Amino acid sequence: MKEKLQEYALIAEIVSAAAVVAGLIFVGLEVRQGAEETAANTQAIVISNVQALAERTQQMTLQLASNEVYAQAFINAQKDDISSLTPLERVHVTGFIVTMLKVGEESFIQYQSGYLSEELLNTRLALVVNTIQGGGVSMQMFNSMKEGENFIAEYMDELVSRVGF
Repeated sequence: MKEKLQEYALIAEIVSAAAVVAGLIFVGLEVRQGAEETAANTQAIVISNVQALAERTQQMTLQLASNEVYAQAFINAQKDDISSLTPLERVHVTGFIVTMLKVGEESFIQYQSGYLSEELLNTRLALVVNTIQGGGVSMQMFNSMKEGENFIAEYMDELVSRVGF
């Protein structure tokens, strides 16, 4: 009888150990599936951000091409005299500068996430820097933004050094 009880105890131990192993395998599979879902969600968020950036850039381009006030602000921003801009034009030019900086930022995030090659990143950053540096008023306004916000100065300096200007 004692041997039978020992046999049953041994069988119970084996079943218990098998249940623990099965439980650990199940938990491992669940963790793996959760990690895959998280990666897929992260990729969807990055893609969504890329699409949003493309839409914002397209809207800005359409406004520049079709809105006379916006186009005039951009033309006036190419001059070297910041006082030539009306308050409304300053708002438009500031919005343009901020949008261009956002293009640079989103491009860098895409690069870090592996969705953008370094060559394409450098091309986009060159576009951002050249666009801002190209207009006299744009550059003056950008420099005044740099003085007021330290992070903008650091950001632009990083863009400029990365592109090689």
